[in-house]
Amino acid sequence: MLTASARRLAGRCLGGAVRWLAQRGVGPNALTVLGLALHVPVVWLLAVSTASWPAGLALAAASLFDALDGMVARAAHAETPFGAFLDSVTDRVSEALVCLGLLLRAEQLGDWTLARWSIVLAAGSLLVSYTRARAAGIDIDTQAGWFGRLERMVVLVGGLLVGWLGPAVVVTAVGAWLTAAARVVDVRRQSVARVAEARPVAGAGA
Repeated sequence: MLTASARRLAGRCLGGAVRWLAQRGVGPNALTVLGLALHVPVVWLLAVSTASWPAGLALAAASLFDALDGMVARAAHAETPFGAFLDSVTDRVSEALVCLGLLLRAEQLGDWTLARWSIVLAAGSLLVSYTRARAAGIDIDTQAGWFGRLERMVVLVGGLLVGWLGPAVVVTAVGAWLTAAARVVDVRRQSVARVAEARPVAGAGA
């Protein structure tokens, strides 16, 4: 995925803002909640705007702001288990809001194909995060696949800005499901390898 590279790029671009916020004691959890709130205008613009680019700009701004909480937490040495948990939960809510906005836009346009693919996207996005979370529950870390949350948002923002929302939703939905499948395969591979390592070698100790 592009997430690691994107984080490094965001760190260089937003370094000044991150230092300014950290020095003034702005809490990362407050930024997390504010980032979630910024997705509400995205839903509204998707539902009421005749053009798609305003929603694209709003989603780009909200997604960029999403990166600040973790960066500020690391800069201020304020990382906590609850902060990581809150960030993960709000990310899922943000994605659900975006999919709600897509459904409202489909209703506005009378585009039931877009509506169906928006539902497929919502399910796939949640499954991507669930597979990683469930894997963590059995002490396996998986980041397999190409369509993490960042990649999904990039494709959707691009589709909204250029007016290709339908194809963007289809590509993102298919990519999300393929990513979830890749994580299932990766978890199986890691679990099989772990069992093989733990299995005693035949004849050992004889």
